[in-house]
Formats: sequence, structure tokens, C-alpha cells
Amino acid sequence: GLLFQIIDDLLDVRGDAAALGKRVGKDSDRGKLTFPAVLGVDGSMDRAEQLTAEACDALRPLPERELLASLARYILERNH
Repeated sequence: GLLFQIIDDLLDVRGDAAALGKRVGKDSDRGKLTFPAVLGVDGSMDRAEQLTAEACDALRPLPERELLASLARYILERNH
């Protein structure tokens, strides 16, 4: 959930409107407090990468973890 929100906030700052299917910058136009506004773009991406690593580490004991780990990586890398 938190990873998804951080990436969503980042896409609103640096995403491609055509790929997203919506105008970028809507959150800041509405005065919403976002992760990039607080942590900056680089800090937000660092936090997203950290959350992805933590999720993958938490899955390590599970025998069939790859699907969930792939989902975490997909969320991190999504562009829409």
C-alpha cells in the first residue's frame, strides 16, 4: 500500500500524461501533501526502493514467494 502510494505520487510529478491517462501535477495543484513534496523525488524513490527490498526480504521464508516479489518489483517500476 505505501509503496503504491509513493510511486503514484512520483508519477504525478514526473509521469507521462499519455501513459498515465491523466494530467500530471494534479496533486500539487490541489495542494495535496505528497511524498515528493516531503522527501523530494530522489528521497521518495529511495524510500520506495527500500520498501520493495523489505517486502522481498519478508517473503524470503516462503517457498512460493516469486509471484509476490514480482508484484512488489512491478509496483516499483510501473509507469502508469
